[in-house]
Amino acid sequence: MKNKNILLLCRIKAAVVLCMMLIPFNMSAQYQYFDFTYKNGKSKCYYKITDKTNLSVEVCAKNKEYGSYKGNVIIPDTVRFRGKTYTVCGIGDSAFFGCDKIDTVQLSESITYIGKNAFSLVNAKAIVFNNSLQEIKDGAFVNSNALSSFTVTQSMRKIGDYAFENSNLNALTINSPNLEGMYSFNNIATLNTVTIGENVQTLPDGVFMGCNNINSVYFFAEEFSGFSPFENCTTLTDVHIGDKVGYLPENFVRNCPNVHDIILPQGLYSIGAHAFAQSGLENIVLYGNIAQMGTGIFLDCKQLVSAELPSALTVIVDNMFEGCENLSEIVIPENLTEIDTAAFMNCKSLPAFIFPATLDFIGKNAFDGCVSLEKYISQGENPPQLDGELFLPENAFVEIDCKAILNYTNAPFWDNLVYPCDMNGVTVQSTSQREVFDGKRNQVFTERILNTDGLSYIITDDRHKTLAVTASATNYRDDIMRNIEIPSQITDGDNIYTVTAIESLGPCSSVFIPQTVVTIDTMALSGMDLGEITVDERNQRYCSIDGVLYSKDKKVLIAYPPAKDINVAQTDVISLPQSVEEIRYGAFAKKEKSVLSIGSNVKLIGASQDVNRFEISADNPYLTVINGIVMTKDSSRIMSATFATMHYTSTLTIDSKVKYIDDNVFRDWMGDTLIVKTVTPPEIFQKTFNLNKNIVCIVPKGSLNAYKQNAFFKQMNLQEESASKTVQKKKGNSSKR
Repeated sequence: MKNKNILLLCRIKAAVVLCMMLIPFNMSAQYQYFDFTYKNGKSKCYYKITDKTNLSVEVCAKNKEYGSYKGNVIIPDTVRFRGKTYTVCGIGDSAFFGCDKIDTVQLSESITYIGKNAFSLVNAKAIVFNNSLQEIKDGAFVNSNALSSFTVTQSMRKIGDYAFENSNLNALTINSPNLEGMYSFNNIATLNTVTIGENVQTLPDGVFMGCNNINSVYFFAEEFSGFSPFENCTTLTDVHIGDKVGYLPENFVRNCPNVHDIILPQGLYSIGAHAFAQSGLENIVLYGNIAQMGTGIFLDCKQLVSAELPSALTVIVDNMFEGCENLSEIVIPENLTEIDTAAFMNCKSLPAFIFPATLDFIGKNAFDGCVSLEKYISQGENPPQLDGELFLPENAFVEIDCKAILNYTNAPFWDNLVYPCDMNGVTVQSTSQREVFDGKRNQVFTERILNTDGLSYIITDDRHKTLAVTASATNYRDDIMRNIEIPSQITDGDNIYTVTAIESLGPCSSVFIPQTVVTIDTMALSGMDLGEITVDERNQRYCSIDGVLYSKDKKVLIAYPPAKDINVAQTDVISLPQSVEEIRYGAFAKKEKSVLSIGSNVKLIGASQDVNRFEISADNPYLTVINGIVMTKDSSRIMSATFATMHYTSTLTIDSKVKYIDDNVFRDWMGDTLIVKTVTPPEIFQKTFNLNKNIVCIVPKGSLNAYKQNAFFKQMNLQEESASKTVQKKKGNSSKR
């Protein structure tokens, strides 16, 4: 309230001063008459002697008259009067007040100051300044339309209060290191571009108060100190920072909601408190040299989505990202030692957070309100010290190196958590190897396989000690029919490995998936005897409903066990939850006699679905099925096909509206004749059809060359459709001629 009262008093004072400035003064009472005139060519000026000893004068107005000048005014360095030469040192108070018929004014190099109200209410085409000007006094250009741009040179040390208030400035450049004068550029509605030169060190308070249309700022100040003059510039959109800038001042673009993007120089080493708070920043990259950062730098940046912190940063200070509701990606420096109070409070979209091994301390309420957090990844052998408790949303967990679990379970607060570490472990019984061809690198490499308890695992990341379950010769034996419970971890005696993926499984009747699994390969759970899939409730990626595997949000059906409902007539309809929006590739294996009911929310069905028939809800706005082929409502994209279509259809017809056929859709098609109705070849991939077969592909008349030039269709036995009635008609017309 105190600050608001001070601001109100300042505005009242400004209004009073402005009114006083514009009240015509009594020349006889307040202003001495001019001492002499001097004509410089065609330009005549009035002069007043200011120092008889040093022989200096200033330009003044004519006696009692306003608007004393018109046309082009050229002020010389010196003038002659009664045999003496006087130096023209300045422009006197109100010298050009109200001169609305001036074309130009050219100042001499000898002029060092411009007096109060000197150019108030002046309407000139141009004013030419010199490089010697040191001071512009109060109200000098108030309500003047004489200037569209102005440069505060290095020689200027002071610009008076309200000097340019309500002027017509459009662009302003400041190069003076330590400019004095409050509210110098107050209430300039036309000002939209401001440049802060590299020598600028401070600017007076309120220098741009009321300039509500600034939209571009060029900031080159290398050693700026104090508060930023651009706070609350709500129209500011473009901010350009010079390569030599080392420090950004406090509140640099605070409460500038239209600043969405800023590129910071690589030489930047320090950023003041609240520099970007309440701005519209969406993404920010802080380069490696920035070691000093003030509190609340990104406070309440509601649109900030991603941030990369500098490698030199060791402390994330108080409130740095508080209220960044959409922050979902953040890169943390490896040498971070401290996260202070409320640093990430109410970052509601942050899914996970990494505590580097160097982190020693986490402040109070550092992550409170981070409701989307699924896990913390703590890389240190010892847990960070806490000021209070660490905020943990429901089902969130802390992932650690299980070798250090005793350090965590013996530390305050951390000892109450449950970690994804199986301390009872499963011990490796044997190891083997397999050779794998890497198509991207065009080379063969060897994978190490760990075998235990009838299961095999490949090491997917030796550094982080992660595994994937894989089918091997051991678990492909026909006599092994059991319930598989995949452990979260196994050990080879020297290392503890975490199971994070399922590549494939051998024969089993049921499978349990632990909370550590985050990846399941396509058709990994398609074994013909599999009847039930269950998932640890703590798993953040997957869940099971009635033995069927879904994504955690139940929007993606991942695998429907082939042997589920084996004793129920397979002609019965399989219905899915209304939440399902996608059916993953190969989700239905060995269900060729079943009917699959597709609800109104399903948008995507992957290929290789072994079902007899699709029944798509009439109110589904996305999909349709024609002759056993699932496609988008507009028939432009083919997604999948039924078992019957793939195995019992010898001739396959592609509608003329089709533009795209998904990968693998007709890979297992048993037919041999393909009729494509589209003049332009639809987009397909190498695996869309089995191109090793001799497929006869009949294409529309006149489109044969287009299909021959297609990388995939040209591998088929291409034939053009037979002559139509249209062709015969043309022949008849030709003979008639």
